[in-house]
Amino acid sequence: MEPEEQLRVFQEMEKEGFELSAIYHSHPHTAAFPSQRDVDNAFYPDSLILIISLIEKELPQIGAFQIEKGKIERKAVRVTRKKGKRYPDNRPLSYQKYLVHLQRVIAMRILKITIID
Repeated sequence: MEPEEQLRVFQEMEKEGFELSAIYHSHPHTAAFPSQRDVDNAFYPDSLILIISLIEKELPQIGAFQIEKGKIERKAVRVTRKKGKRYPDNRPLSYQKYLVHLQRVIAMRILKITIID
C-alpha cells in the first residue's frame, strides 16, 4: 500500500471510529509464519498479523501472530463463517485468483476470525 493511500485509510478509520485490529497478507511459497521482513515491518504491535500460506493450494493455512520489538508470539485463531452469510460461490479457484477471492470474502464480512487465548 502506498503511503498516501495508507494515510487516507487511517484517516477514514479514525473518522468512522474504527481501530486497526489485524493486518493480513499472503505467503504464496512459504509457511504461514512471519519472515524477517514481516518482523522488520511490524510497526503496529497492538494489531494481529494474519498470514495466509498458499503452499498447499487446495488447503491454505492461516497463522496469527503478535509481533513486538522483534519478538513473535503465535496466537491461536478460529476462522468461521458468519451466520446467514454465504460464500460468493463454491467453485474451485485457480491459484492466481485465490487472493482476490479471499479479499472479497473478508470485505463481505463472511468470515469471523476469533483469537483464542
